Amino acid sequence: MADQQELKFPLMRPEKTENELQAFGGGYPQGGYNSPQGVVFGTKNSIQGDDLLDLQRSKDVPYNIFDYMRYKSKIIPPFPSVKEWGQQDNLKKNLVNDLFAGITITTIVCTEGLAIAMMGGLQPHYALYTAALPTLAYALFGSSKNLAVGPASVVGILLGSMVQDIPEEDRPNAAAFISLWQGLFMLAMGYMKLGFIEYILSLPALKGFIAGIIVRIMIEQFQNIVSFKSHAHESIEKIEDIIHHSDQWNYAGCVIGLCTMAFLAVLLITKTITHSKHMVFAIGPLFTNVIGSIIVNMLDLPAKYGIRLVKDLEPEIPYGLEFSNPFKNFFEYSDKFMTPIIVMGIVGFIETIAIAKEVAGRKGYKIDATNEFKAFGVSNLVAAFANSMPCFGSLARTPISVSAGSESQLCCAITGVGVVFVLYLFIFLIKQIPLCIVGATIFFCVSKQVKLLKLAFLCRYFPFPDAFIMALSMLVTIIIDPEIGAGTTVFFSLLIILKRGTTPFVHLEHYDKVLPIRQVSTQVSSSNPLGGAVNTFEYSTLHFTVERDTNPNLKYEAYKSYKRPDGANMQDWERGKYKDFCMCVDLDCPQKYHILVITLPHYFFYVNSHSLKIYLDTLHHCTPKMRDQAASAPALAEGQHQPQHPQPTQDENGEPVVPEPTKTINAVLIDCHLTRYFDYTGSLALAEVCEEFDKLGVAMGIAELDMAHTAKLKATGLRSQYAKYSNKDSVEIMEKLMEKVLTKRLVGHQDSNMDKSAKSNVLQKEDLLD
Repeated sequence: MADQQELKFPLMRPEKTENELQAFGGGYPQGGYNSPQGVVFGTKNSIQGDDLLDLQRSKDVPYNIFDYMRYKSKIIPPFPSVKEWGQQDNLKKNLVNDLFAGITITTIVCTEGLAIAMMGGLQPHYALYTAALPTLAYALFGSSKNLAVGPASVVGILLGSMVQDIPEEDRPNAAAFISLWQGLFMLAMGYMKLGFIEYILSLPALKGFIAGIIVRIMIEQFQNIVSFKSHAHESIEKIEDIIHHSDQWNYAGCVIGLCTMAFLAVLLITKTITHSKHMVFAIGPLFTNVIGSIIVNMLDLPAKYGIRLVKDLEPEIPYGLEFSNPFKNFFEYSDKFMTPIIVMGIVGFIETIAIAKEVAGRKGYKIDATNEFKAFGVSNLVAAFANSMPCFGSLARTPISVSAGSESQLCCAITGVGVVFVLYLFIFLIKQIPLCIVGATIFFCVSKQVKLLKLAFLCRYFPFPDAFIMALSMLVTIIIDPEIGAGTTVFFSLLIILKRGTTPFVHLEHYDKVLPIRQVSTQVSSSNPLGGAVNTFEYSTLHFTVERDTNPNLKYEAYKSYKRPDGANMQDWERGKYKDFCMCVDLDCPQKYHILVITLPHYFFYVNSHSLKIYLDTLHHCTPKMRDQAASAPALAEGQHQPQHPQPTQDENGEPVVPEPTKTINAVLIDCHLTRYFDYTGSLALAEVCEEFDKLGVAMGIAELDMAHTAKLKATGLRSQYAKYSNKDSVEIMEKLMEKVLTKRLVGHQDSNMDKSAKSNVLQKEDLLD
């Protein structure tokens, strides 16, 4: 029986095409048969297991599309970041917006920072040192374009509890020592590449922690508005103390604060209604501080009504920068502060990365937590020698920075330079700013970040664990302490990971789709009693994701007898309407249209949901819209040429560089047949990906989604056009996607040859497909 060949995995192909001839190495084998529908197929007899490598084009090249996504997802923003925002073109584009935003933040930090330093047990002017050189250092290295860096309220609260037992004259040196170890701790975390910890923190937990911190900030700033300072430590005690001493409020300051917030509210409402991007809306916070200070001082309101100014916090603010020796009392402070330093570093970084990620998500850029560790490590080392308190991102000033129109880290650099100028030249102006205006500006800007409606939404659609963990983190942070709130955020995030990671799950694939193989000519040995070639009728199973069948027109041909209801119209398939589509994972494919199929895991929650967005973000330039823009770009200069097939090389670290894909991704199908659990973060990621790629001209589809999750996904933001058919089989959704791609290309490429009625009919057909 040595000459006998076994028939395995028969491969059905349509008539010869250039693409298929290449796949088979030059041509089809002899033979073939006509299907009952009239499509001629060739059959390759005796396909052995080793032959499959010859049939998978993606196996014949070093890399495929998944290798490319994985490689590109590892590319992080440049470090130091000045390599990017310091380029001449970027400086010209962002200079005006960043200049106004930087001046605004300089004005705010020179007033708010004084109060933060007092919370940290230091004289007010030490906050100005933190907002000067350390902020400038972060601008050179950090990856967040909108983060306001310098003294932070949470860090001020923690620092005050750490140095309260130290004599007042030694506290600046203790703060410098703490900054030194914060810098070393952050640098160690960065160079050990521990930035992945940002992905183990639950998004609802972070939102709850942020909301709790914001409430504490609002309580502190309300005291500036009413000109009353409570010495209680807990938030509830502070609220009771403030209410109990309402007879000591400065009601003139309340009126000024209300007018300030009313003015900012009018600007916000006008901007929302008109959708305007005029500069006047961005400089609202700066305008209120400058004009408000002029009016208050011109009318002599501090003398008449007791309006408190910055100079009331510290009458004699020293001019210029100061420097310190953080190694003084090194061993004494090491024993005393080491554990609190680690706690402060974790709390400060959680607050920083939470607000930075939220802003980056709204602005559409990527930050890297590993780079952020390194950037804050450098900033705190600078702070240690600049006589400063520890430096982190500010939850109070970052919303103001966004509202003021910041576009890059240049805003942070301008803030640092601006504070240096203030320290040497303009201390007398800072002293005249009313605290009630500063408090009202901060109160209004941070109040927009309290997500109470988000909590109500989670209670309705994601009650456990998302709503529970958000409410718990917020309440613990407000009522007890930010340290305990940060610990709660981390603990419950890890608990969810352990719960999902230890839940047993076994996936059993059921192959119930039988493909008949008709009139297959099988060669047998001469010793066979039947002799020669015989016609046999055999059956073989066909799995939906067989990699070698990458053309939908071929793959789904096997399904027409088993997936379609009786009498369904198959004329589109039989005419080869979809013959130009391919689902291969090759980087370079000659087919006209390409579809990417992604299968979601069993649990799609915050630990793995970020992967969907990170990986697909690497394919932006492969979308139809970006390809069209590249095609319409000016041609290369004479003598220059674009290599058609770039060869893989190695980067500076010796890692292989995966070449750029040359094909266009026209459609993406997200297969949810395995997925049984969506949390809020996973639902949000799915909705954002569909919306983002739809704008880039990609036909998006969701298939085999459990109907129990549809309402949650729609409430999270998934549009009805994706959710409407999301419970349908993948074959049906694939047909809709291919039809939509063909319709879009028809409108895009034949627009000039179509009359208005024909174009209207095509667009109506596309709407029906949606």
